[in-house]
Amino acid sequence: MEADNRMQKLEALERKADELKSEGKYLEALDSLEEVLNLKREIFGAASDEYYQTAEGLCEVCNLIAMVFLQKDKNDAALEFLKKADILSKRSENFRAVTLNNLACYYRKIGMNRTALGYLEEAVVFERSHNKKRDLADTELNLCAVLSQLGQHNEALTHCLTALVMIQDMIINLPSDGEDKSKEKTEAKSPNVKDSEQGEDQGNPQKTQIDDLGSVLAIAYHNLGVEYEHLKRYDESIEAYEKAVDVATKYLGEGHPIIANLSSVLKTANSQIEGLKSRSGKREEKSRIDPNKVKKKVLQKYSLYNQTGQNGWIKLNSSQSSRQNQTAKSINKPGELGHTVQTEGGVNKDGNNTN
Repeated sequence: MEADNRMQKLEALERKADELKSEGKYLEALDSLEEVLNLKREIFGAASDEYYQTAEGLCEVCNLIAMVFLQKDKNDAALEFLKKADILSKRSENFRAVTLNNLACYYRKIGMNRTALGYLEEAVVFERSHNKKRDLADTELNLCAVLSQLGQHNEALTHCLTALVMIQDMIINLPSDGEDKSKEKTEAKSPNVKDSEQGEDQGNPQKTQIDDLGSVLAIAYHNLGVEYEHLKRYDESIEAYEKAVDVATKYLGEGHPIIANLSSVLKTANSQIEGLKSRSGKREEKSRIDPNKVKKKVLQKYSLYNQTGQNGWIKLNSSQSSRQNQTAKSINKPGELGHTVQTEGGVNKDGNNTN
């Protein structure tokens, strides 16, 4: 009888937690999930799959809450929840890299970039060992952002180019609707096809995935422009900013908020860079960006490339003399563009990634 009562209580608490999460009430959901976790420990044991599943759900919510607090500049509260997520994610294949990226985002925000770098390097090791190609691309962009702030622009450029190649490969290898996903070679449906021809966006995972990758690709080109600008490769910088606008327009549509921000960056960069070049009297020969030129290096660097298989908005301070890198998120979307964009690895209060 007692066992039946505990199971009924457990089921009620799980329903309540799910309802609160769906309503975006994450703090309230956290309380229910903690009760669920304690009950599952008593009923099934801490080594059980049931316990593990709830621990992952609790880890996700802790990351969500932490990133909401971080965006509101409540850094102490954010760190408290990130510490909980860090403990809960130790056994989690799904949320370990996300948590490490969010910890990096926290330490980057408070100016501890070398600590942030350590968490990102740990995330890279995890993602490579678990063949997390999608997450790895985001982490590469976060490394670009942190290294840029540390003044290591050549290294930041390498990570940005690596992310570019990885994202492009993922887009190329996306399976089309109805196609056997086990096939080695697939083609992604053209992102320029109207929604009515592809089906409704909301019910089309293929379209959602293309939009996700397209937005991160735009951020990667933006970051590329930032690093070229830092390295005084001005013509390449302008070309990268132009490419960021083109990519965002192609994948997200002309009315998307990210396009206005990227266009503003391009306009400001054009004005400032022309001024710099006219003052210096130096003109560099324009060269085209071809990430495929670095693909061989990337293939050598990442053994996972030898294997088969496969939003937050940009917030830019256009008044700065040099743009900064933006961040992509680890769960699936890009984070805020504020500098060299870092992918903050979190999700927003709606349950989507913020970047």
